[in-house]
Amino acid sequence: MVGDRPLIGWLSILFSGACALAGLALLLRGGSSLSLDEEGVEVVSILKRKRFLWRDIESISMANIRGASLIVLNYRSGGPRRSQVSHSLTIGNIYSVSLKDLCTVLQEWHQRYGRTT
Repeated sequence: MVGDRPLIGWLSILFSGACALAGLALLLRGGSSLSLDEEGVEVVSILKRKRFLWRDIESISMANIRGASLIVLNYRSGGPRRSQVSHSLTIGNIYSVSLKDLCTVLQEWHQRYGRTT
């Protein structure tokens, strides 16, 4: 392929290499995960690890945006993560559980541990 169409061939090689590196990074980091504890929820992806405290979250609900179901974490007014531009985090369906079930579990944990101090 490189001989007949050098540009397409090299782009294919670069793209395949980038995908292999992303897969290796995901494998070494233990994959994407979402973990809950008494303080909050932690979302781990290929490049980032983010922690959200229950006390900073005002509500948790399901939403549909352009046909995609998401879980929405709305931050409390005045919370450290809330801004005028964005006041919520969305979680897509990348886990091996339905979003509805995951939303229910997140709501239960938030109800139990989400009191403000």
